[in-house]
Amino acid sequence: MDDQAAILELWLKSQFDIAPSITVMHSPRDLLHCRVITVNWASGKISKILLDQGMGYWRGRTPYRDQMNFDFNAQHHDQAMQMIEKYSYAQMQQSGEWPTYISCVVT
Repeated sequence: MDDQAAILELWLKSQFDIAPSITVMHSPRDLLHCRVITVNWASGKISKILLDQGMGYWRGRTPYRDQMNFDFNAQHHDQAMQMIEKYSYAQMQQSGEWPTYISCVVT
């Protein structure tokens, strides 16, 4: 592992003139992964929202199982009302020990 990190650091320094911070993980299950949401604005600007865990990393919890149901086919107003109602009692719980980072890049 130390050899791999050292070689990666040397290669990245030589190719990009940067001082990287390399962490080599022991198992693929230890790796964080990223999901990207791209928003194309009417102005022509593009925003990329980077979610490092994806949304499946988070687990919704409610006092009763049937409170987890959500009607995605409802009208927009009705979906908004469902969200307001559920916000009062639903809790989100992460399914790992690492933090979630959210970044936004606007181009």
